[in-house]
Amino acid sequence: MSKELQEADIRTGLAEGGRIRGAFLVARLEPHGLEFMVYLRPSWDKNFLPLRTWRSKADRTYRDVGRLLQLLGDDYGYWGPICIYPAGSPELARFKELLPDDAVGSTKAPGQPKGSQKPAEAGEDADQQG
Repeated sequence: MSKELQEADIRTGLAEGGRIRGAFLVARLEPHGLEFMVYLRPSWDKNFLPLRTWRSKADRTYRDVGRLLQLLGDDYGYWGPICIYPAGSPELARFKELLPDDAVGSTKAPGQPKGSQKPAEAGEDADQQG
């Protein structure tokens, strides 16, 4: 199992003087529309880690990006840049702790025909955040 974060981990890390150093989102195509998975880079780890629910029962996804940005800023103190990648984007290959639903070849890639295994093509001016 890959490393991950839960909200309690973040609150503990922040209380101990840590901070969130970076963030990116992955847009997943779900049956009811887009959902956004957040990956955070805390100061106490060198990798971007996925946010999971309590006891890691599920991925912590958001349908409302505004609410997610408010959580990151107000609760976690992170107001820096945030890149949004479509699930399956080749640019995600450089991140070590990706969940299977977000990796290259994901069937949750926006813009793909239903059931397609081919990842979405990256836009020409995709942000190259790393």
